[in-house]
Amino acid sequence: MSKEKRRFPRIYLPANPEETDRLADVSFLFEGLGPTPILDISLKGLCIRRVAAIHSEIVRRDGRPIKFGLEFLGLGLGEFEGRVVRTTEDAIAFEFTQLGAEAHKLLSCYFEMRSRGLQTRFVSPQFYAPEQDFTHWFHGPGDTNVFVWLQDKAIRRFVVEFDYGTLNFENAKLTLATSRADLTRATEDYTHYVTVETRGSTMPEASFVRRVIELLEQIPDEREIISLLVETLKCHDSSLKA
Repeated sequence: MSKEKRRFPRIYLPANPEETDRLADVSFLFEGLGPTPILDISLKGLCIRRVAAIHSEIVRRDGRPIKFGLEFLGLGLGEFEGRVVRTTEDAIAFEFTQLGAEAHKLLSCYFEMRSRGLQTRFVSPQFYAPEQDFTHWFHGPGDTNVFVWLQDKAIRRFVVEFDYGTLNFENAKLTLATSRADLTRATEDYTHYVTVETRGSTMPEASFVRRVIELLEQIPDEREIISLLVETLKCHDSSLKA
C-alpha cells in the first residue's frame, strides 16, 4: 500500500542501520533486551527490525498480544500492547491493541512533532513576495518553513525554520541561529520578513541538524528539491556528530 493511500500516515525511519542508530528518536523495548530499531510507526501500529529473541517470544505467544515499551526522545517512556500482524525475514509489524491515556498522549505528541514534514507543502511562486529572491518555498504547521535558492539546478542556499530555530546553508557552510521575534507573524506576511540572523543557539547544532533531516525526509516533493537538501546536510558529517 502506498504512503498516500494509508488511513494512518506513517513516519519512516532510515533503513540504513548506521543512520537509524544516529537519527531514530523512538526505540522499542522488550523484556530486558536492548533498544530495537523501529522502521516505521503510525497511530495504529509500528514495524521493527526482526530480532531473534523477540521473534521466539512471538512464536511462543501464539497470536496473543505482547506488552512492550516505546521510549520517545524528549518525551519519555510509555507502556504499549500490540499483536503481530506480519513477519518477514527482516521485520516484525505490530498493531496496537490497547492504548492507555499516557501511552496515547505520548504517541500523539510524538506523531504531531514528527508529522510536520508530512503536512509541509510546496507554495506556488505566485504567492512569493516580490522582494524575495528564493526559488522554492515549502510551508508547514507551526511556522515550519523551507526556503531554497536554486541556481543551475544546484543548491546555492537554503534556510530551514521550525521550533524557533533557523538552519542556514550558504557558501558550503551551516549556521544555526535563533529565529527573530518578528518572524512570528501571520503566515501570509511571512515572506516579507525572512531574514537570518546569526545568534547564540540554545540547542546543540548536531541535534538540530538531525531533526532538520528527519523533517525534510517526510516532506512530499515531486520536484526532488528536498532530496538535494538532505544529501547536502548528510555530506556535512562533522556537523552530525553528537
